[in-house]
Amino acid sequence: MKVKITKSIDYTTPFSAAENDKDLEKITRLKYSKACSNLRTDAGFFARTIEGIKEHQTWRLIGYNTFEDFCKNELGRAIDEVEAIVIGVKALGGVATEAEAKQAAVWKLAADDHQNGMTQQEAAKKHGVTQQAVSKAKRNTTKNSQGEQKVVIPEWLKGNTAKALFRKLPKNLQDQAAKKEISVRGAAIKAGIIKVKTPVEKAVKAFSNLEYDDMKIAIEEINTIWDNQ
Repeated sequence: MKVKITKSIDYTTPFSAAENDKDLEKITRLKYSKACSNLRTDAGFFARTIEGIKEHQTWRLIGYNTFEDFCKNELGRAIDEVEAIVIGVKALGGVATEAEAKQAAVWKLAADDHQNGMTQQEAAKKHGVTQQAVSKAKRNTTKNSQGEQKVVIPEWLKGNTAKALFRKLPKNLQDQAAKKEISVRGAAIKAGIIKVKTPVEKAVKAFSNLEYDDMKIAIEEINTIWDNQ
């Protein structure tokens, strides 16, 4: 009798894990539903979901001819608002609330205008922000362009220890761990971040923790095992 293995798909499943359009449609629906429900407090997941949908053009699988129509009818937001959230999240390094992302997007657009020839005062007035905000956003844009963005932690990864390990991984192992091709601990061991003791090292440590009488008994047991080899 053949055993059929049913693949588990949820909102944390990466788009790259889809094997066909049916999988991709299911992943898309689960992701944007979760992203919209948590948007107020987690704009980062929303932004990453939107980028995945745009990359794979999965709005077509949902039944829409344009991304704009998908935003309006499924996300309940105009395309400009959706793209502003994505811009703001990127400007903040991947982690933000909805309000923070929208504000950061305004600062980023003002900084871009300043970068493209407007004076700081003109850019600030156009977007209704302070000159200090434009200056700060410009500095952050420069940093991000130099590859200093924060590491994006997978949504499914829980616990501060696991997240800290993920941040320490080389980029190639981060990508593998994010796709669940390897565990975070396994990747950390492979990268040499976590040192796994050999059986001998474990035995020596255990032996050194024994009381004197127990140590004598252990030595006798070892000698008996050795003699029987």
